[in-house]
Amino acid sequence: MQHRNFPHDNFAAEWHGKIAIYEGGEYTFYTTSDDGSKLSIDGDLVVDNWGLHGMKEKSGSHKLNKGYHDIKVEFYQNGGGAGCIANYDGPDTAGNKKLLHGWHE
Repeated sequence: MQHRNFPHDNFAAEWHGKIAIYEGGEYTFYTTSDDGSKLSIDGDLVVDNWGLHGMKEKSGSHKLNKGYHDIKVEFYQNGGGAGCIANYDGPDTAGNKKLLHGWHE
């Protein structure tokens, strides 16, 4: 569905949720964005991909215990292209990057 009045430039978005970790250990989180993005776990900044740039990936690692953890992704768009993708990998992903899915009820 296209939103006719949504701006193409100069906007920001923020997503909040939980991530389920099934095996504790060191996890790597990634954001790929045009323009800036940040990813925080349990209130700790893990990925800082802020700035004016085309699609660029940055990563950061964080040790997590088994269970649910708060996650926040921040994104802003200035001009030109736009996009934001968040992924992670770690002990319970079989060596593969997994997309951080969003859902709602």
